[in-house]
Amino acid sequence: MPVLQAAGANVVTIGVCSSTYNPTSDNWANYSQVWDMRFVPTNDTSCTGSAPSTPFADDFNSNWQTVATAYLNAGGSLYLQEENAAFFSRNTDNINFLNAIGATSASFNGCLFNTASSNGYATLGTPIASTLPGTTQFEGFAVGGIPPAMIGSGTGFVLAPAGDWNDSIARNIAVGWSGSAQMSGLTAGSTGKIMTVWDTTMWQGAYYTGYTAIINTFFTSVYTWLGGLPSCGNTPTMTNTPTVGMTNTQTPTNTQTFTSTSTATATNTATNTATNSATATNTATNTPLNTATATQTSTATPQYTQTSTSTATSTPTVTVTFTFTPTITPTPELHAWPNPFDPNSAMDGVFKIGYLPMSAKVSFYTISGELVIDSTNGGQNLQYGSPIPQPWWEWNGRNANNLFVSTGVYYYVVQSSNGGPVLLTGKLLLINGK
Repeated sequence: MPVLQAAGANVVTIGVCSSTYNPTSDNWANYSQVWDMRFVPTNDTSCTGSAPSTPFADDFNSNWQTVATAYLNAGGSLYLQEENAAFFSRNTDNINFLNAIGATSASFNGCLFNTASSNGYATLGTPIASTLPGTTQFEGFAVGGIPPAMIGSGTGFVLAPAGDWNDSIARNIAVGWSGSAQMSGLTAGSTGKIMTVWDTTMWQGAYYTGYTAIINTFFTSVYTWLGGLPSCGNTPTMTNTPTVGMTNTQTPTNTQTFTSTSTATATNTATNTATNSATATNTATNTPLNTATATQTSTATPQYTQTSTSTATSTPTVTVTFTFTPTITPTPELHAWPNPFDPNSAMDGVFKIGYLPMSAKVSFYTISGELVIDSTNGGQNLQYGSPIPQPWWEWNGRNANNLFVSTGVYYYVVQSSNGGPVLLTGKLLLINGK
């Protein structure tokens, strides 16, 4: 949402809490774009017929498909969030919808896993090329996608080659379709657009803090491609906690007017160099270089008037004060989920930190820096897999005294071993649903 607001959009959020929700009364005609970004982080790897066996609140069922079809037929623009092949509850009816409106080939199947006619699974972890106008890169982690042969006459903007995928089949991670010519199941003459992106990790916490600019640029370009105008809407005022530092960049615009009292021809060139500081002190040094060339012997007295206009752009940056300040060795494969974490509703009731060796040490701290629990004293509350060892550590939300911790913000720190280098740190919102 902040990305869309910063791009100039007025954003209205509608919460969806159940798989039976009917969006008919939401009246999509009031909006120039609708972004469906629901995501329930639950793996459901089975299908009944052509639909997931257990529909969740992110299921794009027939009610949603009816409203979305009418909206596209009326010229609306739709963004549809997808996921990788493991998330049948997110993708299956989305794929059925793409088939129904003629965006994808009818053989594109939402109940298959890693085949030439299905969604796939790939772990990227580093930026790849994008051809979406306005952006040159895309960043994702556990991505899905559509085989190129399945996108019909749509446009694939982010193509991951065959070597990136578990099944060695190339796929388009971001795809767009425009009008009835590319969505043959819609009413002829429709001017609507639809964009799909097959990954949600960029919306979840601090997965890619190092790639924020790439992610924001990409989704601002999605907004623009769908017809958004950067000049509309209000720019939000952001409040950052606990510590906000503001960096001001000023760009001076200088206009020179030259008057020469001479029969000679004089050329005057001014070069202005401005150095600006964010801490309420701005220093500008203007160094004009004037060169006069005369065709006869004369005296040239140039006069000029300079007008400077400065435009300041403020970029908020957040600095969190934390008593544990290790040196971090980046490891893109490591990630933690879900965030926020509610032990009462999370899958298996645990918070996971993935792709760690058994020798890793995992610690949780309060926001004031007090140790809550670590893997040296965690027992069954913080352990490596459960009940069968998995390539991740699991925490059930209890402290070293076997009591559920209260709702609040906690920090997690992952080291390669007890006293070893730090591999990962992060901030977690825990909601005590017990």
